[in-house]
Amino acid sequence: MRSTRNNRSTSPVAGIAAVLFVVMVIIFASAGALCRAEGDDTGSIAMRPADLMAAVSQNAANLKSGVFSASGLCVQTGEKVSGGGKYSTNIRIFSAFDEPAKLFRFDREQKHKTPDGETQGGAQYVSTPTHVILRREGATSLAIKPPGEKPLTGTDPFRIQTLGIANTNELVKAYELATYIDKGLFHDERVVECVAESNSLYRVSCHLGKSGEAKRTIWFGRDVGWMPVRMEERYAKIGKDFPKEAPFVWADEEHLCEVRWIKVGSTWVPSRVKSDYRSGMFREPPVPTLTDSYELDFQWKSVNQSVDPRYFILEGLDLPPGSLVFDFRDSKPYRVN
Repeated sequence: MRSTRNNRSTSPVAGIAAVLFVVMVIIFASAGALCRAEGDDTGSIAMRPADLMAAVSQNAANLKSGVFSASGLCVQTGEKVSGGGKYSTNIRIFSAFDEPAKLFRFDREQKHKTPDGETQGGAQYVSTPTHVILRREGATSLAIKPPGEKPLTGTDPFRIQTLGIANTNELVKAYELATYIDKGLFHDERVVECVAESNSLYRVSCHLGKSGEAKRTIWFGRDVGWMPVRMEERYAKIGKDFPKEAPFVWADEEHLCEVRWIKVGSTWVPSRVKSDYRSGMFREPPVPTLTDSYELDFQWKSVNQSVDPRYFILEGLDLPPGSLVFDFRDSKPYRVN
């Protein structure tokens, strides 16, 4: 996996979630190294990166379906914010998914700042084995396209299985957890640190990029079934006073994600997420051109229960009468009665 510095689309196409548990164990078993205790260069304890990631993979495999809503506040600052300064807005999200049936829906409602004021942003994205539905928030028209079509800009969907694993740029591309297995995010050659900060908190770091110029660190919590509770990604500083190859001088984190989890039955699901993206922290001086921060609280309607199939079809999108539908599968536009 390449470094994601200043790039919002570097992760590859997702793999197959059904083999997560077995593949992760294979990837990590080759390393075999136990995590050392904090401050102890010789001692070790009975956990490996394989054990930690296997717990995440097993939880993802257990999470078959769900319906949730989430709400919170987004704050943006920096020169890339239209008009400069600071802008804050509310976020509202609805999502439904059925992993065995390969059904996924994600709705986002979020305003955006433009030179002319505020605009109603957000969008709807529905992905099924037979079609994809794309709709701007508040729009009276939508498009139905063949399977595999990407979400509209501004939808920024995410899969909860990758919370705490993906960086903030990758998260909004809705990659599956298998993405990070297929590309060896935690391959034994990449893992540079596995430390037990305590009996209930483990820290794993890996180097990414062609020269290892990106460093991603993930903390796993024992009290939440070894799910990831914090992710940081930072980059090597650039400039004439800093080395161009390892060992690097590391900048402050550019990506940060903190996750709280709750247990529903035998499955862990997120209850709260805090995400920060600070573009350009690797420069000197580290003045980010954009900071994008949000906090979301989750309300779960169901976990591992049957999901209403209407969520994933045209009739379930609550379109106003007269809405125009462009069906690109047969190139025939029509209106909703």
